[in-house]
Amino acid sequence: MSGYLVQGGVTPDDSVSTAKIQDDAVTLAKLAAGTDGNIISYDASGNPVAIATGSDGQVLTSAGAGQPPAFEAAGGGAVYTEIARTDLEPGTPTEWAYEGLALRDYYELRLTLVGVTASSAFGGMNIIFGTGGTPTYLTSNYQRANVYFNHDGATTENRSSSTTKIYITYMSKNKLGAVIHIAQAATHDTIPTLWGVCGGFSNSGAGYEAVAGSNSTTDEVTAIKIVGGQTITGGLSILEGILI
Repeated sequence: MSGYLVQGGVTPDDSVSTAKIQDDAVTLAKLAAGTDGNIISYDASGNPVAIATGSDGQVLTSAGAGQPPAFEAAGGGAVYTEIARTDLEPGTPTEWAYEGLALRDYYELRLTLVGVTASSAFGGMNIIFGTGGTPTYLTSNYQRANVYFNHDGATTENRSSSTTKIYITYMSKNKLGAVIHIAQAATHDTIPTLWGVCGGFSNSGAGYEAVAGSNSTTDEVTAIKIVGGQTITGGLSILEGILI
């Protein structure tokens, strides 16, 4: 081989075209290192970009044409979050409360009473509102309206423009279920309002009731007290809310 020079070809850095790369030839190991949780997308110029990792519970959301997607809070409508629950064991006092609330932080609260029973007919289960850090419970300036439908078809209306409480129900039943909504708009000078339905049962039959009420205070409601009227023998009370 004396007198011959053997020289290997050197491929220029910019001469490897897409067509010269075999399909499936680039492995994950050949990709540049990135950040855990990032996703590769493209910007408005068509260049690859890394989408920053979102927070736990966020979902990847389109930002529209010309913008890379982004991780954002999941949509899909309002979701109730449980705030507190009270197991109404036998011997539970005739009243219980949920305090430390900030009603204007919520679109609304939902109070659900499940299978609440008493030693005798309730004859009126009520709600009152409290305001302030250590709540002062309001005992005046409530407005309410109740419409009661008895199992025999009889209808009774009961309303008051100035009273000391809001009746969840005033029917004489010793078993009760109810769903009550409570709201106070997230602006100044708005009053708390309440609306809902309940059903009751006793040996004399079933009854159903619609209720609406409010209080004239413009202070933010920070507490809700339920006054049962009788010694509770069982049931469950759940307070939930939809945060703004």
